[in-house]
Amino acid sequence: MKIAMRSIGMALFTIQKVKERGVDTSNLLVNMDWQHLIMNGENLAEYARLLAMEGKLGHQHGNSGWGDFDDDNMVGALRFMETLELDPAVWWEATADALARLLRNSDIDPNLIEGIGLSGQMHGSVLLVENKRVLRPAILWCDQRTVEECDWIERIIGPEKWNRWVANRPLNGFTAPKILWVKRHEPHIYSQIRHVLLPKDYIRLRLTAHSDQPFVDPENRLHAFCHAVAGKWHTMGVILSAAECLKWWRTNVGQQAEQIAKHSGRSVYDVLCEAAGGAKSPVWRQIIADVTGIEVVVLAADEGPAYGAALLAGVGAGWFASIEDACERLIAIRDRIAPDPERHERYNDYYEVYRQMYGVLQGQFHRLSELERKGIH
Repeated sequence: MKIAMRSIGMALFTIQKVKERGVDTSNLLVNMDWQHLIMNGENLAEYARLLAMEGKLGHQHGNSGWGDFDDDNMVGALRFMETLELDPAVWWEATADALARLLRNSDIDPNLIEGIGLSGQMHGSVLLVENKRVLRPAILWCDQRTVEECDWIERIIGPEKWNRWVANRPLNGFTAPKILWVKRHEPHIYSQIRHVLLPKDYIRLRLTAHSDQPFVDPENRLHAFCHAVAGKWHTMGVILSAAECLKWWRTNVGQQAEQIAKHSGRSVYDVLCEAAGGAKSPVWRQIIADVTGIEVVVLAADEGPAYGAALLAGVGAGWFASIEDACERLIAIRDRIAPDPERHERYNDYYEVYRQMYGVLQGQFHRLSELERKGIH
């Protein structure tokens, strides 16, 4: 069996969980997608060395193929992705260990620490009883078991009413479908749930013994994307290809923005801002600029969410007058990438073909999902 590797953390986690389930991992190898790793600025040589030391280094390749990755292994990988869980104690132990090592290996006086900012994965569900003890392993954001629960929400409640209540579609990775899954399959656990936290909020609970209540927006909706800044809301449109979010913006926000732009004489989409992840790759930055036809700016800070969490901690500690003040003082532009007009036109031609193909195939996607759920026995 071989695992296609795009994240060493997920690859090693997968090996650990497979081994815990009694599977012999002695012949299990990890394939390295080096193009993806390089684009994300990862240390390819170090990863290869670590895997080779463990006897787990498999085929190294670009995105032209997956080596010896047969159908049985692909099915096994998909089935494994349906149930991804982790004991929240692992996060707490890692946090405590990291803080201890940070203080031990630095000259920082613990008495001078005024605040800690927390950043972590979204949508992992930590279920707690009344005394805030963990009920079961956390269901992770990438867990895919809740397809039927999402379908039930959309069928019984309906997308219009659901959107009015929570301002989001029910998706596999979100928290509400996971709670429904627990209700259906683990009623003895469901009956004890008194608190539901995200992973980083569980860490805050362990650090401070404090947890927030859910925020409600002015229209009395329980909003999954309340902002860390009081009184602000985080709106997000996304699919894994990261393109539908632009259509969402245009449909929900862009029309008003376009009216403003007509009066101001400026384009609605003047600049795209990138930080961390794929933004580390000059090739990817140029592709983004060429596809959209919009200038791309790259921020000087590469840390992404962790940097934002540090800024919030600084605001909380009183170092800055506001989050806006912190951003103005500490966020700077490192680079600007202009789109290539000729390549932009080429991409537009491909995009028209894509739009026509998607319209023809869209009705078949649900059918494919149904067939996959039935499986082959």
